[in-house]
Amino acid sequence: MTDPKRQEDTELASADDSNQYESGGITSTPVDQNEELIDTREIDLALTRKMALANAAINEVGMTPFHWKLFFLNGFGYGADTFGNPSKHITGISMASQVGLLVGAAVWGLSAGIVGRRLAFNSSFFICAVFVLIAGAMPNYVSFAAMVAIYSAADGGNYILDTTNLIEFLPVSHLWLTTFLALWWAVSYTITGLLAWAFLGNYTCHSDATICTNRENMGWRYLHFTCGGLITVLAILRIFMIRMPQTPKWLITQNRDAEVFDILKNIVDSYKRPFSLTLQQLEEPGHVLNAEKSVWSSVRLQKHFSGLFATHRLAYSTYVINLNWFLVGIVSPLYTIYLPYYLASRGADTGSDDSTYITWRNYAINQVCGLIGPIIAGGLVETKYLGREEPSLLAPQLPQRCNSAIPRSKLRCKM
Repeated sequence: MTDPKRQEDTELASADDSNQYESGGITSTPVDQNEELIDTREIDLALTRKMALANAAINEVGMTPFHWKLFFLNGFGYGADTFGNPSKHITGISMASQVGLLVGAAVWGLSAGIVGRRLAFNSSFFICAVFVLIAGAMPNYVSFAAMVAIYSAADGGNYILDTTNLIEFLPVSHLWLTTFLALWWAVSYTITGLLAWAFLGNYTCHSDATICTNRENMGWRYLHFTCGGLITVLAILRIFMIRMPQTPKWLITQNRDAEVFDILKNIVDSYKRPFSLTLQQLEEPGHVLNAEKSVWSSVRLQKHFSGLFATHRLAYSTYVINLNWFLVGIVSPLYTIYLPYYLASRGADTGSDDSTYITWRNYAINQVCGLIGPIIAGGLVETKYLGREEPSLLAPQLPQRCNSAIPRSKLRCKM
């Protein structure tokens, strides 16, 4: 039996939405607000209607060379995470890196909601590049760890915002690219693994050496100089290959409708795509709540957090997503920190050379194998019978099954 109140709310929401878009050239399908994570009638109806218009316009424009540039340039941020942190196996350095990433993600992530995404996109890469190069010249362990923390904090801005920048421009037909963006992570791990094999394998003191001079242990410096140079090149490409505007959806939250229209119109004019949205249609829903207040006002700052828990379903979604990233954050560093030690001990068990060269060779091979993961994931999320949920449940099971299949006698570590 249908709840009369629910039916009335649904009909009113649908009527409001359909009336809003009847006069425009862009068609937006009415949404049952009771089935959405955000009940816009309780939060901000004007914001949701503007977002619907922007999404419809982006879908109408479709995928353009501008979007493909964004895919490549935003992927660089995933790459910098590995280029700038190639020595996770060194005791304490991984902790410095993770602390830096945590601080960077928090600071850049919050500031992006306040001042926009463009600042982090244009500046964080250069900051990261500079301190990676400086880290390679550090004279001692403490100063090196400090530089690792600083460039990791800069990289945290890319790490957290690259997907956001991309998804706020993408048409719905290509949202799978946000998953496929992880390919850059795998590519950069592969490049870093190969560089580590070349430098750390040939210019690092042997683990049994009683004396290790600076000249004999230049591998980590060469690695940082090379990675810092690569990040500098990528940072320059970000500036000159695309003039990154503020994302349309962030501008909508600021009531800057004219800028949203101009950005979309520039893309349309550059690539000769259809476009029926008008500035009048974008302004018609009214003003976004509290947008007239300062971005630093307590009301708007509070919304950055309270908005994540505006409804029960949205709060549940927020908890689950954060728990997922928390668990990934535990497992991923544990694996990458442990892997070089494991490879070194396994090399001894199999009777092969346990030198640094062999250890980093095996590490590089492991990273090459990781390239296939994002490719498979990008395809699975678009399959009819799997979607997003099933692959996310299946992926953690595969490594566990593979580890269980290895004979226990081969898992013994040399003590």
